[in-house]
Amino acid sequence: DALGSSTVEITVKSDDVASVLVSDTGFELAEGEIGGYLISLTARPSADVTVSMNHGDDISVLPSEVVFTSAQWSLPVPVSIIAVVDDFADSGEEIQLIHSISSLDPTFAMLDVPSIAILLVDDTVAGILCNRVAITVIEGGATDYFTLKLESMPTNDVTISMGVGNSEVTLSVSTVVFTPADWNVAQNIVVDAIDDTVIEVWHTDDVLFTVVSAD
Repeated sequence: DALGSSTVEITVKSDDVASVLVSDTGFELAEGEIGGYLISLTARPSADVTVSMNHGDDISVLPSEVVFTSAQWSLPVPVSIIAVVDDFADSGEEIQLIHSISSLDPTFAMLDVPSIAILLVDDTVAGILCNRVAITVIEGGATDYFTLKLESMPTNDVTISMGVGNSEVTLSVSTVVFTPADWNVAQNIVVDAIDDTVIEVWHTDDVLFTVVSAD
């Protein structure tokens, strides 16, 4: 008898697990420095997969989104991160780069993509600059002045109140206010010696500062 033909049905189960890989989930960047990471898929999608990068103003990211197709899904894509140079003193601030994903492939559309934590290292410091450490004034004669300005841009108004320690001098103003718009514009404070009838040798007085701000 001739042998009959038969068919064996074989089911192949793929062990590929759909996910999005990022090569790094956290690093430090100084202002003006460029860092980066790689992003890739672990399985072939049935439709294009778009990964978008969401972030604040302290960094810029190129490209702003990456599209994986079924033809090039396995190729890692480099993403560059640039820490923006600004006038704020924000060293130690942690920035989150959040990824969002969209696709007509339901397996990928439901995935969560790891975010990236970027620690900013800033050489800008918060402080007050005074152009003089000592001045000389004369009772009934010459006055002098000093200037104040901020070292970095504040996020809110900064009020500096001034007083004198021994009431030997007067100041032209008792308060100066710096805003985010004029933080680096020096303000003049004129110092005048009080002309009294007391016979004195050269003596000193101190200007005392108090700073108030919501920053």
